[in-house]
Formats: sequence, C-alpha cells, structure tokens
Amino acid sequence: MSLKRALLILVVLVLAVGTIPAGIVANGLLNRALRDQVRESLAMAPELLGARWAATVDVRMMHARDVARTPGLAEALAQRNEAVAVRIVEQTGSAFPEAPVLIGPEEEALIPTDSVPPDLIAATRRGEMPVSVVLDSGSVRVVSLAPVQMGEDWVGAVGGTSTLDGAEAATLAGLSRSDVLILDGVGGVVGASIGDEEASELASALAEVGFTGGVTGLEAGGGAEEIREFTVNEVPYFALVASLSSSRVVFLKNLNRELAVLPLLRRIGLWSVGVTLA
Repeated sequence: MSLKRALLILVVLVLAVGTIPAGIVANGLLNRALRDQVRESLAMAPELLGARWAATVDVRMMHARDVARTPGLAEALAQRNEAVAVRIVEQTGSAFPEAPVLIGPEEEALIPTDSVPPDLIAATRRGEMPVSVVLDSGSVRVVSLAPVQMGEDWVGAVGGTSTLDGAEAATLAGLSRSDVLILDGVGGVVGASIGDEEASELASALAEVGFTGGVTGLEAGGGAEEIREFTVNEVPYFALVASLSSSRVVFLKNLNRELAVLPLLRRIGLWSVGVTLA
C-alpha cells in the first residue's frame, strides 16, 4: 500500500471517528431543541384561551345589554305581558349565535331553557351584567345576562346561553395548533377537536396520572399549570390544563406528530457526513 493511500485511509478514519459521535450529540441536541419548541408553543395556549374568553365576555355582555334596552321590553315585562316580551327578545336576538334567555319579574324563565343559576339573576338585580360558565350534567354552558329596568326598578333579565362543545374545541385547536379537550367538572369530555374514542382515552389517561387541573380560573385572571408528559397507546403527549370556572380545557401535543421532522433531519445529517467523508 502506498504512503499516499495509507494517509488517505487514516484521514477518513479520523473523520469518521470524530464525526459519528458528534452526529450522535447533535441528534440529541436537535431532539431537545424540537421538544423545547413544542413546549414553548403549548405554553402560549392559556394566554390564547384567556384572550378568547375576554373577547367572549365583552361581546356577550354588550349583546345582553342591547337586548335589555330594546324598546317595549321593559314595559312588556312590567305589565306581565309575557308573549310580547318573548317575541321582542326572540326577534332581537335571532341573528346572534346563542339561545335567548328571558327571566321575568318573579325570576321565572319565560323562554324554555336550561336552568339559570340564582346567583346570576341576583347579580342582575344589583345592576351587574354577568357572563359565566355553568356546568350541567354532561355539558358546559356560557350564560350571559343583563338587567331589564323600568326606571330604577328591576323587572327582569335577558341574555343568552350556548354550549362549549366540539365546535369551540376545534376553534381553540386552530388558535393554539394543538389538540383540545373541554372537560366538565368531573373530567367528562363535553367537546373535543379529535375523535370521541381518542378523546375519551386521553381524558382517562389524564385522570389516571392525576393531571386534571388545579389551576386558577381564567375568569379570575389565573394562569396555567406546568406542562406534563404522559403516554397513551405508546404515543407520547405533552399536556397543559387551563380552567374556565369549574370546567377544564386541556391542550395536547402529540409528540410523534410534532417530532416527525426529526428522522428527515437525521437523514440530512447523515447525507452531510457522507459528503464530508467522500
């Protein structure tokens, strides 16, 4: 073997011995960097939820106030003319995406609806315009109310209600670029951006590891719990739970999907090493 060929082989071996461990280290660093990026993205989800909730409160409050000030409504309620009051509310709120709520002078529901918590009605008697998350059996609703007054006298309350369901979960998923579950007060899934079976499996897994909330409500300006990692059917996930009243909104990142680019980056790295050694 010539000296030139021997030196060439020596150089190749040195490069290989030096490059392969470096590649292993680089792969680990790349994996950690991608996971950190996923964490950072997920950590922004509660802020997005808080902003959406604040916007929801403002819109619903203004709508309830505008309906409460509709000409003729206060007079109809004061005169116990329920049919006229109901017609006014239904016509005024027909274009708004929620079911109307109308409370009469005796605090009775004049439009059939799910129950309205007494504390919300009491709040309207104090002149407030509450917007609150209400838990029912197997559902989570948002209820908004505004007082209807004749001068200084309270004659009823009006507003609307809508459920937090799969449509809301899909909207939150689009904003946060994550999978989303909306849970009721006992951990049941009431809305999800993914299939029902997968959502139930994820909710059960979260309950098994004791990760179902324990955070300050966004209605009170609270934040989010730490991001946790868990596995379902051999699929690793990052999860973060934020609260809306007694309900929970779970933001999830499927790590297999989020890190799917890693094998491609590995192949690019190996190709670069091959080019170097060639």
